[in-house]
Amino acid sequence: MHDLIKHKQVLAYAVLAYAYSWIIWTPLVLSSRGIIDLGIPAWIHLLGSWGPLLAAFSVTALTGGRKGIKELAGRLFRWRVSFKWILVAFSPLVLFMIALAADNLITGTEFNLSIFGKLPEAPNIAGIPGWGIMLASFGIGEETGWRGFALPRLQASHSAFKSTLILIVIWLGWHLPMFAYKESFIAMGLAGAAGWAVSLAFGAVVLTWLYNSARGSILMVALWHATFNAAVTAGEGNVAMITSLLVIIWAVIILRHNSKEHLSPEVKQQTPDSS
Repeated sequence: MHDLIKHKQVLAYAVLAYAYSWIIWTPLVLSSRGIIDLGIPAWIHLLGSWGPLLAAFSVTALTGGRKGIKELAGRLFRWRVSFKWILVAFSPLVLFMIALAADNLITGTEFNLSIFGKLPEAPNIAGIPGWGIMLASFGIGEETGWRGFALPRLQASHSAFKSTLILIVIWLGWHLPMFAYKESFIAMGLAGAAGWAVSLAFGAVVLTWLYNSARGSILMVALWHATFNAAVTAGEGNVAMITSLLVIIWAVIILRHNSKEHLSPEVKQQTPDSS
């Protein structure tokens, strides 16, 4: 089993990431479907975001031991990168403000920055506290797995572009239970879900570009992910759509101006044991 996991690390990671998260989300699914009635709190949704992180450290512990765990943790807290990549990590906030301004011009909706970071699971929490919770959950929780663990291993044998395509499929599938219990996902409908999937796919391109450019810093992609979530979760409707559209345009520019091999001005990042 150990040899199988060592040679199929991404597959083992994906299975565990799904298992950890889906087990946590199962009570929410059952409650939403009326199968159980236990008053499951909505914030349980946030705990499921740690599935990818737990899977990443689980497989790393099995295949790389303490050295592997130290290397992964080092990239998780890698903040010494070029200042421009720190700015990029927080750039979804700028996209959010542009989207608010555009929505104000189109519909006359009030320009309200205070909705940034509003948590659907805790409506009274917004702003920096809400963003902080998103960073700890869907930022660090997800990105330690998707970009921190899976992407560099995929890039060891595939181009950055192909690696991103593979990761998109895994990442999309991980979200599936949300369509059974999370109101915002259920309300999307078929067309909305298709649009969300397209947005996620192009967002993955931006995150690969940032990860490879920022020397494999998991922290930078976690900051970007959390800041983007804080923007689109707060700005429902036009604001979320415009913010996502700006990310799609950004991804297209990246694809046009960078090679498929690296998707970045820098070389693609790989883990030491896969280089």
